[in-house]
Amino acid sequence: MSALAAFLSGRDLPLTMDEGKMSQETVGQAAKHVVTFLRELHADVAAMVRSLDGLFDKRGWVPPPKYQNRIANLLSNGLANSDRWVLSSLYRMYVPRTEVESIRRVVLFQVDFAPAAFDYAIVVVGMAKYDAPTTADAIWSGWESSVAIEAHLAGAGGSATLLPRETWCEDVAPRAVEMSGFVQPLDRLTDDTVLASLVVVPTLRTFG
Repeated sequence: MSALAAFLSGRDLPLTMDEGKMSQETVGQAAKHVVTFLRELHADVAAMVRSLDGLFDKRGWVPPPKYQNRIANLLSNGLANSDRWVLSSLYRMYVPRTEVESIRRVVLFQVDFAPAAFDYAIVVVGMAKYDAPTTADAIWSGWESSVAIEAHLAGAGGSATLLPRETWCEDVAPRAVEMSGFVQPLDRLTDDTVLASLVVVPTLRTFG
């Protein structure tokens, strides 16, 4: 987590622009810097997620077995899908250890590096409840886009709020009966203490 704090506070984006043209760096130099930047950013965010896994685990919540190492399914190695060569969002879900095979409660955690409704990278947290048991596969396959949730939460601060059904019923949790959520700026989550207080505690408080 300290690596993430240092990274987010001590680095600048590698490109500078002047009337639509790159200045100071060639395209080749900028490309190298961008890829290096992304590798370091992804490594630091991975460290943050591993810390989050540990914090939830201590409280009895875990990623379902099949999804313990999964963070995305949208990347592509196809020439026709260049917009999917770079990871734009990272996904994680947590369920009670006692419910991994028959889920009624789930925490959906997303790092959105380029959200439409914000000028900075954010973490989106959703807490969904089901009136009938569901599976991790069903939850993962139904989780397609958080754009409507992010738009609703823009400007709402870090407080968890009950989300209107239309923001999640089709693209996030189609089988759920209720969902709450909140957002936090990514660069605010600088260590385990902050992660616990701004993400884990308010998330689990929602479930009572």
